[in-house]
Amino acid sequence: MRPEIKILAISNVYARLMNFVKAGDVEEGHFHAYDHGTLLSKGKLLVQQYNEKMELADSKEFTAPSFIFISKDKMHKLTSLEDETIVTCIHALRDMDDTIVDPEFFVKETIIADSPEQDDPAKGVMSIGKHFEQKGMQYRALAQDGIPTK
Repeated sequence: MRPEIKILAISNVYARLMNFVKAGDVEEGHFHAYDHGTLLSKGKLLVQQYNEKMELADSKEFTAPSFIFISKDKMHKLTSLEDETIVTCIHALRDMDDTIVDPEFFVKETIIADSPEQDDPAKGVMSIGKHFEQKGMQYRALAQDGIPTK
């Protein structure tokens, strides 16, 4: 069986949460055009990588908690070794040219329907979109200028 899958995204960070319900569940072989990390938060996982001829090139078992490096352009297959194994692939969202998408692209000023907040600049209350827009600017400033040291 394949794992149960949920797709999550915050700003330009993509996360693919996989719940391998039973030992032996398999996420079939696939590859990516970029390196990425896979977080094993619960259980045990067998990661197999294949060469260009689709021959097994590497095989390794991991036990949670582990952060697993997945090399770009390497066919890999994930197999749970325990029931209820939880795995999350994490990477930046990319466009069709394999360019990482700027988080600003995803920021829109908006109020979430169930948000208790309403825009009220006089009270310092802002919409969720404005909040994340400001956070994005702070993160970009840190990326450009580095984290200040004391």
